[in-house]
Order: sequence, then C-alpha cells, then structure tokens
Amino acid sequence: MTRKIVLAFCVLLLAGSSAFAQLVISKPPDLGPQWQPLSPNGTYVYSDSFVNSGPDASPTVLGMWLLENTAPAPPVRFEVWAEAVGGGPDAGAVLATTGTLSPAATGALNFFSAPVIGTPSVLSSGTRYWFVATCVGETGSGVYTVGGHTQNSVISDNGTFWYSNDSAGVNFDGQNLTPEMAFEVTLGPAGAEAIPTAGHLGIALLIAMIALAGALLIRRV
Repeated sequence: MTRKIVLAFCVLLLAGSSAFAQLVISKPPDLGPQWQPLSPNGTYVYSDSFVNSGPDASPTVLGMWLLENTAPAPPVRFEVWAEAVGGGPDAGAVLATTGTLSPAATGALNFFSAPVIGTPSVLSSGTRYWFVATCVGETGSGVYTVGGHTQNSVISDNGTFWYSNDSAGVNFDGQNLTPEMAFEVTLGPAGAEAIPTAGHLGIALLIAMIALAGALLIRRV
C-alpha cells in the first residue's frame, strides 16, 4: 500500500511540474496568406503583439507562417521585442532572437520555427510583448507573404499588426492593424523561480508523503 501511494504521488508531481514546463502562444493563419512584401527591399519589419499569459518565462522557440512570394526567399530573423512607451514594438529592446534564418519557403504558406539563441530575457507574466519578423541589415531580393490571423479568434488579447518601411526598423508606418499576423511563441521556465507554485507544492507534498509513509510503516510494525 505504501509503495502505491508513493508511486501515485510521484506521477502526480511529475504531471504537475510538466504543466509548467512550457507555454505555447499560437495565432494560426486562419485567413491564409495576407500581408506582404516582407523583404530587405520592401517592408523591413512585420510585428504583432501577444501577452505572456503564463508565469514569468523566457522565449525558447519562435515561429511564423511564410510564403515565398518572390524567389529567392531572403534571410529573416524572428525576434521578441518589448513594448515601446505609448505602445507598439520597441526596436531598441530586443529580448530574444533566432539569429539570421533562411527558411526554405515555397509557393505555399508553411510554418517555420527556430530556437532562440543566446540568453533571452525573462518575459513577465501578464505583460504585452511583440513578435517580430525583421529583414533589417539582411540582404536579398526575394519577398515573403505572411499568414493572417483573425483578431481574438483564439486568444483574446486585442493583438494588432504593425509594419515598418524604415530600413532601420525603428519607425512604423502601419500601426494597430487587423487582421493580425500568424505566429507562434514558445515560452519555457526561466529557472526554478519561474515555477514556484509547482516547485514549492512538490516539496511540501513530498515531505507530507514521507511522513505518511513513515507513519504507515510504524503502524505495520
């Protein structure tokens, strides 16, 4: 009996911990190809907002839906930026990046993702951030079209789409546009402190179970 109780507890603890392991914020392309031309020679930056609806955590994987509108597909970076004072993406506060990517995009809308490189910043729970696809500083002649997502159809965060024709990607010509851009952000725990509820609860339950197991053994003796 004691063995079964301890085993059941371990399964429960692992399940509880895994629930905090990662959070995927996904805005799928329910509208198909929508916005273009994302390229080093067209619109340099596309961005869309999201809110960290989980605990404090760091971005681990960034992805979006791309279609090669004009070949060859140019290099692009997926990033997370902070929100600027007054709203919108802040080009001076890059919190996470995939580095330069060369997605093998085709004439169909496909999902491309890549892990974050370096040490990303911790995103605070309940705070708005910006997913960014940027070609600033990249070279190439091709053009991407990106997927469109119906605002609040999956996540009710009043997200909006912004774009920049500025070669430095600082000033945004398009602001607060809908439909949104289709993208996905995976957040992982930012160290042990990112999952305090599961961690502390697990320790407390473990202590309680050890005490219970000891009491049961004593009673059997």
